[in-house]
Amino acid sequence: MLHWSLAAQQKSLLAQLMIDRSQGRAFNSVIVSEENFLGHAFPLGSKTDLFYPNLAKMLRGLKRTLGSRISRIHLCIRSYDTFLPSYYAMRAMFGERNDFKSIKARWMKVEGGWPSVIERIAEHFPNAQLRVTTFESATPEETFWQIIGSERLRGRLSWNVEVHNQSPTCEAIQAAIQLKKTPNFDPDEVVHQYHVHRHGKRFDPLSPDEKRLLSERYARDLEALRRGGLLASQPLERVA
Repeated sequence: MLHWSLAAQQKSLLAQLMIDRSQGRAFNSVIVSEENFLGHAFPLGSKTDLFYPNLAKMLRGLKRTLGSRISRIHLCIRSYDTFLPSYYAMRAMFGERNDFKSIKARWMKVEGGWPSVIERIAEHFPNAQLRVTTFESATPEETFWQIIGSERLRGRLSWNVEVHNQSPTCEAIQAAIQLKKTPNFDPDEVVHQYHVHRHGKRFDPLSPDEKRLLSERYARDLEALRRGGLLASQPLERVA
């Protein structure tokens, strides 16, 4: 799962990993996690209403880079009623100039949600083991242990957690939209200035009915994925 702005560096890293393996330095798994490998969700200039309209192009690039070396693909998906506001908030902090209300109508009726994303991944990598888990079912740490499928390293690794892209408030989003972007522009600094614990209102733009419709759609999609055998049958318990 590669961030294509760093494709040249990543290809070099992957090439070195292949050399290491050919010289007897064995490894079992290489996990490179980056959500941007899907491309941008709901780009305003797109002529399609697909969830991730550039996904096929991104998958072709991934296949050119890694070829048949991909044996497992893990995808973590999230309920639409929390994903849409969160995705927009991050877009706004990094340069989106449109108000949420002006594009909400399109997003509410977008076609081809998570099932279509998963179908396209399966089409491009038919021989890879595809596993889907949900954002709501486990912490990132628990999801990591599930991906590597081993209890052996538990307790031997420490987590160095550095939080970026904290949830911005309504005031932070409006401030970022109005600011002129410069080379020194730092979205995290804007978020810090308008942090919800200091002052400001948490960004929560959907009505109860809109949340219900989106969460119901998510539930239907999850059920379809379970029937297809793609979704983990035993979700991980969230760790408090």
